[in-house]
Parts: sequence; C-alpha cells; structure tokens
Amino acid sequence: MKLRQFIIFLIGAFVSLYLVYSSTVMAPYVRNDGLRYFDKYYNRNSNFTTDPQFKWLCALGRPVAALEEAFIYQKINHLSDLSRLRLLTITVFALNASLLSSIVVALGLPVIPAFCMSIVIFTLPGIQECVFVPFLFIALAQLCSLSAYVIWMSRWVFGLRIILSFLLLEIAFFTYVPSTFFFLIPVTFLLILKEDDWPHAKKVWLRDMIFGILAAAVYLCVIRIFFYKYIELSGHQIKWDSVLNNIKTFLPQAVPQSFNLWNIYYSKVLGITIGLFVAGVLLANALFSKKNIALQRISALLGIFVIFNMVWILLGGYLPRTFVASQALVLLLVYWSGDWLLRMLKSNKWANESWPIILLALGLIFANIMTTRNVWNCNAELMFIRSRIAQYENSYIREIHIIRPQDTTRGYNGLSIVYDNFNDGSTGQTELTGLIRAALKDLDDPPIEMHCMVTSSNYGEPFTMGPNVILIDMNDLVRISKKTGTH
Repeated sequence: MKLRQFIIFLIGAFVSLYLVYSSTVMAPYVRNDGLRYFDKYYNRNSNFTTDPQFKWLCALGRPVAALEEAFIYQKINHLSDLSRLRLLTITVFALNASLLSSIVVALGLPVIPAFCMSIVIFTLPGIQECVFVPFLFIALAQLCSLSAYVIWMSRWVFGLRIILSFLLLEIAFFTYVPSTFFFLIPVTFLLILKEDDWPHAKKVWLRDMIFGILAAAVYLCVIRIFFYKYIELSGHQIKWDSVLNNIKTFLPQAVPQSFNLWNIYYSKVLGITIGLFVAGVLLANALFSKKNIALQRISALLGIFVIFNMVWILLGGYLPRTFVASQALVLLLVYWSGDWLLRMLKSNKWANESWPIILLALGLIFANIMTTRNVWNCNAELMFIRSRIAQYENSYIREIHIIRPQDTTRGYNGLSIVYDNFNDGSTGQTELTGLIRAALKDLDDPPIEMHCMVTSSNYGEPFTMGPNVILIDMNDLVRISKKTGTH
C-alpha cells in the first residue's frame, strides 16, 4: 500500500462523505439508541454493567461493541457531543473507504473505478443509518476487518500476518458480525472487475474464503460456549426450523431487497428489474468467454452473496445496516454490467471512465437527500418540543404531556416511515421520555428533570389536564410543516 496514495484517497473520501452527511453534524437532534445517552441524568448509577444496552449487546454476542458503547455512554453529555460523535463516525467510514480503495488498487484494479466504487459503497442505506443514529461500533468493526485484510495481503512474516489478521477479524466479529463481511469485499472487487486473470482471482478467492470461514467458526464456537445462554434469553438464538423458513423466503424477499440499492422503500419490482438486468449481462458475458471460467466465476460470486446474507438466513429480517456488504456486491455488479455493455458497444474511452463517476454522483446525491430529510424530521421534532418547554422554564412544572401525531405512518417531513430510523419520530412512551430528557439537558435546566414526569396520549384520546402541566400537541408541528411546505 502506497502511503501518499492512501492519504489522497483519505482526503477525497472524507470530503465526499462529509458533504453527504454534514447535516447530521450541523443540526442538533437525537433518535433511537442515541436517546439512552441521556438516561444518566435521571439514573445517576455510573456502573455501566447495569446498563440494559450493555447487557443487550453482550447477549447478542457483541461484547466489544458493549464496551465501546459503555465508554461513549459516559462521554455524551450534550447534543453537541452527539454531533461530534457523528463526525467521528463519518471519519471512520472515510478511513474505511480509503483503505478499501488502496487495497483494491494494490490488487491491480484501475484507480478511478476502485476509488469511486469504494466511496459509493459508503452511501448505501445501511451506512446512512449508521451515521444518522450514530452506530460508531459498526464503523469500527468494518475498520478491523479491512485492516485485517491489509495485514493479510502484506509482505510481513507469514506467521505474524496470520495471527494479527485473525485477531482483528475476531475483534470485528465480537463487535458486529455483518461488518466483518467487509473482509471479503476486496476479493469481490477482484472477481467482478478483473476478468483477465481468472486463475489468480480464483486462488485469492479460495484463500480469503477459507481464512474467513475459519475465523467465523472460531467465533461461533466461543459464542456457543460462553454466550449462548444469554442469546437464548435475548430471543435471537438460531433455530433450525426458523432457518429453513428463512431459506424459503431468501429468493423472493432477501434477493430483491439487496438489489434495491439506495431505495429504502423496498420495491420488489425494482429489485427484480435490476436483478434481471445483472443476470442477463452475466449470461451474455458467459457466451463470449470460456464457459468453464464463466460458471466458476458466477459460482464464486453466488457463494459470497450467500455469506453476505447469512444474517437473513440464520436470523431472518432485514435492517439496512445488516446487508451493506450484500448491496455493495450488487453495486459492483451493476457497475461491471454497465461497463461491459459499454465495451461491447465499443463506446469511447471517456464513456467507460465516466461510468463509475456517474454511479458515485448518484450515490452522493441520493444519500444526501435522504439523510438531510431524515435529519430535518428529528431536528424539527426536538426543536418544537424544546421551544414549548422553554416557555415554561421558570415555572414549577410537574408534568409534560405529549399528544402523538394523528398519522403515525409518516414523519414530520411528510415522508413515509420505514424501518426504525428513517423519517420516524419518537412517538413511543419510552422514546418520548428520552427525548424530553435530551431537550431539558439542552436547556440546561436540571430542576425540571428532577421533579417532572412525562405522559402521552394518542390523538383524540381524552386526558385530564391538571395544574402545572405543559401540553405539547405534536399535530401542531405537522400543521406547521404543511404550511411551510416541508410536509
């Protein structure tokens, strides 16, 4: 790996990703798992081992992530701290993108497609979600897996390479399993984008697959021996009858969702269309090359695709952050398909070189639009509640009552709610309480938080309005949004 080239890649990656995700740093908001950072202002117990999130992550087989989250829990004291955490998360993802670029260039791939496609992977919905919340531990797990590959392909002493790569992979597994799949992303680049030396690509693929599977086997053995009783309690244990059912749903559900790329509003039609396009190009390519090599290459890609979807196969259900590697593979296939068609049509060199740049531009635009709207939704919610509370900050308040929006299928930005982090609001009782805590902390008003309770009701439900109560009707925010044209 060339240091100068890596630094250039890092600067380019950071500038690109910061432009995409800058709204998460500039606008104050809090959502989902981020709400827990403000629990300590009610519960002063600083022993992180009693924190439900710490126990939950350990039960899921993520003890390294649990320790990282426990450390972050102690450091987040204000909304501005959350903004800095998101900036750190963006920086780690930029580091991951630059590492990936450097690795695939070292494998013999051209600089422009290697850089562009490495960056665009980090604009997919799963990365958007990780920056938005943020999930720093997911970015760190990717960093460990890619660093393991850098050592794995280095010229260090063979034994040292094996030991260090293996340790980093295990750390990645114990942090976040889907991020560990990034260890196989470089060989995925090699299989898809470098067609002229199949014997070498095949050798690298077999080597990386065997090493990765051995590391996964060790992780599963440790989980089975030391963590399984906790995993059973979490309700996320692997059941073979469920696995068989997940396999049945893999083709009609999981595959189309992987082929949706930046579309968080899952569409089977779009997924099937993109899938058929890629499959058609692969088959057409097989007709113009040696059938034996083409079949081996397609089989290798299918093997990696199945591994990238192991979360679906073993546990079922899809969240964007769990199938980033799967969508990265699809993204590379889409790039290769377009590039191959351009070469078959004998287009000029400019058209071929501009194709990865076009895909990068699309990724940056889609990710920026989705992230900005998502941030606006949560920022508007927090600022609306904060402004209502601020009117009474010098009063003796005993209760804050929230009336939930009438339409619970859409966010305040007018977009449909999807998953649990896209365009959603903090409408649940538990999340509302956390949101109030964050707003109070932002107002620097500890007296209210020590004696004020938070209640809520659905739109139209009767409730008793007692003395010293702040009533906040979130439907007012919906109406304001509509009037200002943001809904």
